[in-house]
Amino acid sequence: MMGQCASGAQNAFAFASAVKSGRMPDVSTLTYQGVFNEHFFYAGQPAQAMLEANSFPIVGKDGTQWLAIYLKSVLDGRPRDATPIDLSVVIDISGSMGAGMAYSEESRCRSRLDCAKQAVAWLVREVLRADDRIALSLFNTEGHRIHNLTQIDQMDKDEWLQACDAIRKNGGTTLSAGMTVGREAFGTEAEDGSSSGRARRILFLTDMAEMGATELGEQIARYAAEDVFVSIVGMGVEFNAELTETVTKNKGSIYSSATSAEELREIIVSDFDVNSFPAAFDVELSIRSGDLKVDAVYGTPFDHHDRPDPTLTWSEEHHSLHTPHARAAAEALVNSGSNTSAQGSAQALSSAIRAALPPDCVAKVLGELEPPKQSVTEVNTFFPGHVTLGCIKGGLVLVRLASLPGAQAPLSRSLQLSLQYSDRAGTAHVQTDTVGFETAYQAGSFAWEGDDEADGRLARGLEKGLLLQRYVEICRAHLELAHAWNPETHDAEQTCATLSERLGEVMTALEDERVRAREKEAGREEEDKVRESMEKFVENFGKAIGRQLEGGG
Repeated sequence: MMGQCASGAQNAFAFASAVKSGRMPDVSTLTYQGVFNEHFFYAGQPAQAMLEANSFPIVGKDGTQWLAIYLKSVLDGRPRDATPIDLSVVIDISGSMGAGMAYSEESRCRSRLDCAKQAVAWLVREVLRADDRIALSLFNTEGHRIHNLTQIDQMDKDEWLQACDAIRKNGGTTLSAGMTVGREAFGTEAEDGSSSGRARRILFLTDMAEMGATELGEQIARYAAEDVFVSIVGMGVEFNAELTETVTKNKGSIYSSATSAEELREIIVSDFDVNSFPAAFDVELSIRSGDLKVDAVYGTPFDHHDRPDPTLTWSEEHHSLHTPHARAAAEALVNSGSNTSAQGSAQALSSAIRAALPPDCVAKVLGELEPPKQSVTEVNTFFPGHVTLGCIKGGLVLVRLASLPGAQAPLSRSLQLSLQYSDRAGTAHVQTDTVGFETAYQAGSFAWEGDDEADGRLARGLEKGLLLQRYVEICRAHLELAHAWNPETHDAEQTCATLSERLGEVMTALEDERVRAREKEAGREEEDKVRESMEKFVENFGKAIGRQLEGGG
């Protein structure tokens, strides 16, 4: 999810909760996308299309070239449209749902099941509209229907919620059973056609005690093909990278985690409109450049080191994905027997050796004719985002670039950025922009071309994005170090001092009024949370290493 975004990590709640309680969580709980999605950025004028990419070249203090891409939608900051929704809520009632939401004593006062029941009450009393419909089901090792689809303006809310209040934990967990009973609540279109023109979504509230990723993924994919989308909220659990990949590779689906009642309310109430009504599907961002290559990407559903090779070179399999010019040249090189005058030079090359060129040679020749396409990210679904004081929450993708052999001087380099997506009606759209580094923003300058108010706000947003990337990078590196600590090769005192110094620099920079000015009212609370997490992380890292040295694990 981007904007509020591409359907990956929606926040870093689990990381912050674990750190606050004194734990050193797994590195997968902290993602660049999750942190970006908790913050507001000024991304220029509001979007005019269902999806737009607004890009800004940056030159870092060390000379590294970056591309900041803001994905935004005309739906950002708007309430949902008039389309009613059929919502099938499914609650996990297995024994583990009796546990507390998080690690702190305060969070343990309310069980995961109690919070799930509260979420249903919020939906019925505060979120859903009069013409929306809601069904309620439970599951442990089997699925159980409590309420069929009921229209909000035709129900006695108090009576309807009594059955929800009476729910008690019992038994084990089989997620596929929950998915099945959730889907069955909609029936089929052929029965009465009542779902025509209505959004349909399954909301799954579970602590994921048993996942079965393969079977779960197959179910979600099957339902998505029927335009029944899935939202999964992990109750009181850390961010689950495997589950995120399982869910988000399917159209219209989204995964979130909540470790407190407050976080759950944000997901269920505040984010309902943006998380339940997608803006675009089959989103692909890519670049072409004869000077630069994609070195790393931050802010997508995939960690930069988990991404496959982003370069799309020519092959028979990828032939249709290239430009008409490149396809025509490739066909001439491969089909050496034909003699179309339009491809004279290519024909001469293949005719000279009296055979079609091998595919790897064709790829190399086309690479000289046209820079290869490099994928930045591909996501199945884009959701709109919140807007406060002209700033969009989330939607930032940072691309670190590296020079190609023979590249022009840094400020003479350029690239072509392409955005492709399909809208809700299935219509394909393409946006292509040329980005030059002659007007790149110089990190640390807090100035832009005209240095007017809008340019200053853009500069501050880019500075904040780079600082947040640095924050996550430092924390992730030290999480890996803490979990693989070797006292024979690591110096505890020096490592803790270095961590404190590096995060201290980021913290000081984030508090700089040049970063916080004008955006502070839109993002002050989120930045305060980052500062608290940094302070706790430094403290807990030292304690974790101390336990390792004492042999306590």
